[in-house]
Amino acid sequence: MAKIVTITQNKGGCGKTTTAANMGAALRLQGLDVLLLDLDGQANLTASLGVTPDGSTTYDAIKNPRGYIEPVRILGPEGKTCGVLDLLAACGDLSAVEGELSRE
Repeated sequence: MAKIVTITQNKGGCGKTTTAANMGAALRLQGLDVLLLDLDGQANLTASLGVTPDGSTTYDAIKNPRGYIEPVRILGPEGKTCGVLDLLAACGDLSAVEGELSRE
């Protein structure tokens, strides 16, 4: 059964990105498959994991919710006990999506 964990806080600089990256890596090491979603308009999680979005991003997922978005594989299994860590990357366009959606 899938579990969803959300890390939110309106204040900046409180450790949301660091917590998400480290929690994802720790859960992967426990053998779980993890999908991280970067929904930050500054794409901080994407950048901190060293990903340059060259495909679909969370912006595309919000603008076209029926389309398939391919996540980026950050870490694959290193053995029987490790899961995978995938990321649905963000881009700078994400910060404009609220205004775009309100005009539609």
